[in-house]
Amino acid sequence: ANRRDTIRLKLTAGGQTLAEQPFDVAPGERVWQTRVALAGPEFPALRLTIETPRDTFADNNSLATFVIADQPGRALLVDSEPELAAPLRAALAAAGLEVELVAPDAMPSTDEQWRPYRLAVLSDVSAAALAQDQLAALERFVSAGGGLIATGGERAFSPEAYELTLLERVLPVVATDQPVEKPKSIALVLVVDKSLSMKQQRRLELAKEAAKKVVDVLQTTDQVGVLAFGDDSQWVSRLAPLDSKAEVVARIDGLQASGLTNMFPALLRAQLALSQADADSRHVILLTDGVPTPGDFDDVARQMSDAGVTVSTVSLGAGADQSLLRDISRIARGNHYHVDDPADLPQILERETKSAAGVVAASQFPPVVLRPLPGLDVSTAPPLFGYAATRFKPDAQVLLTIGDGDPLLAWRRYGRGAAVALTADAKNRQARRWQSWNGFRPFWQRLVELAAAPPPDAPQPIAVEFADGRLLATFDAIRVGADGPEFVHSDQAELTVNRLPRGDRPPQSAAMRAIAPGRYAASLPAAAGEALLLEATVAPASGAPFSAERAVVLGYDEEHRLAPADTASLASLATTTGGVYDPRPEEIFAADDRRVDVLTPLWSYLLMAAVVAMVLDVAVRRAGS
Repeated sequence: ANRRDTIRLKLTAGGQTLAEQPFDVAPGERVWQTRVALAGPEFPALRLTIETPRDTFADNNSLATFVIADQPGRALLVDSEPELAAPLRAALAAAGLEVELVAPDAMPSTDEQWRPYRLAVLSDVSAAALAQDQLAALERFVSAGGGLIATGGERAFSPEAYELTLLERVLPVVATDQPVEKPKSIALVLVVDKSLSMKQQRRLELAKEAAKKVVDVLQTTDQVGVLAFGDDSQWVSRLAPLDSKAEVVARIDGLQASGLTNMFPALLRAQLALSQADADSRHVILLTDGVPTPGDFDDVARQMSDAGVTVSTVSLGAGADQSLLRDISRIARGNHYHVDDPADLPQILERETKSAAGVVAASQFPPVVLRPLPGLDVSTAPPLFGYAATRFKPDAQVLLTIGDGDPLLAWRRYGRGAAVALTADAKNRQARRWQSWNGFRPFWQRLVELAAAPPPDAPQPIAVEFADGRLLATFDAIRVGADGPEFVHSDQAELTVNRLPRGDRPPQSAAMRAIAPGRYAASLPAAAGEALLLEATVAPASGAPFSAERAVVLGYDEEHRLAPADTASLASLATTTGGVYDPRPEEIFAADDRRVDVLTPLWSYLLMAAVVAMVLDVAVRRAGS
């Protein structure tokens, strides 16, 4: 303001008044604050209007702007085994993301479906499990500025499923042969319920068949034990190296049903036996069809987990205590299965044994840090139980390596987005010890920051100038490579202008012309007060297109802006010339003792005197004659 006054402020959005109140102003700048709730358009525009009867020029009494609410970023987690995705989903949520979990066949296949998401996470997803339109939409999503994290596992990064696919084009690694894995051993105890209820539906007979499947899956370098419980617990076959599979199978055949479901002592005996076992991995499979007698199962599961022993549980039939068994497997970092049909038992136990044995088929690989992740000491991370061997691309940044220098964590820029490859899985197989590492969630937070960070080489926000009823928009397309910044040249550059809210008028497009290396501009007619969404796109002959987006409200002309006087320049001018800045009225005409010497040329006066003397001389001579 340039004077004291009481004005009236009105804040509106979409024609609706949100706030209105009187406000006292004085010369200079005053700040008005208010809090309002917004709901409605995609890009809500707020307009603040000043009303005062003493103002004779109203063209600069209103100004509008856009307000963009800060919403939590959305991440799409794609996993072919959703039941194993809980730890990863929790880690992504801890990074401040709203996480949606889907199977590969439900991954978006159009740009519109990808629009709500900021990040895509593929957890052990094979490119072969995705349709071509899904892969193409994912590639465009990353190119347009989205983030992608892909992890390894049993399905990802294998040459037959990954090589020469769109997914390989985006990610920072290329496929190669799987690493040679050293043989490892497992010590496994099968704890089986032999209570009288197991006679129903031939449950015990089928459980014995399942136990034989377990023995058949294991190698002679492994250790196996079978422990049965009823009123008490007894070893059917003590934990020992599997020298003779036939001997163990014969002992399993002799198992008979008897007693109640006294499960707790059996679990303690399994814990004691495994604590003394010399093996690379120690695992328990616990099977029951009833509700056990009381015991501190959580505590023993926690002790086993702390000792590196994992426990998977199988509940059989409707009478089993599924909640208890699920808790035991969760605490001891195993899996839980529920079986209604006893005939499914052999298949379930065979699959679980293969899974447990497969984890230790790989060596334990400690990660090697090439580039540190800010605020996280990855050197304290436990070893991984495997990874997918890959080679990094020339433009990739490798942060962690593993094995014989293979990439474990790599990053690259793709278009305006970023892609991250973690060549180990994020499940309780290769990364089972990482899930209990206190750096697991901070590690994933750093990965989210890597993938979802704005690109340093992205075009600058569109610069806008508005004058004389025309809008001039410019933006730069610059790619940052290994040799420094590089201007992107293209004959295909376009500016699209949408009037907001959308749908009021059709979009208006104009070709952008190159006005300098990498700089493009376009001019369109516009009117003061319009709310516009500007989208600029430059498509080079090769590589991903560059695009930028900006929402603006065109205000009044700059010449109507009420700006304060430049007092600093005025004071400097007065001091430089020997004057006074902001003098009092009586000082303006006051005399002082300063003198100014002025040189006055006399030739004009002498010339006038000579002319007068000549005229007088002529007059006197004529009068005398």
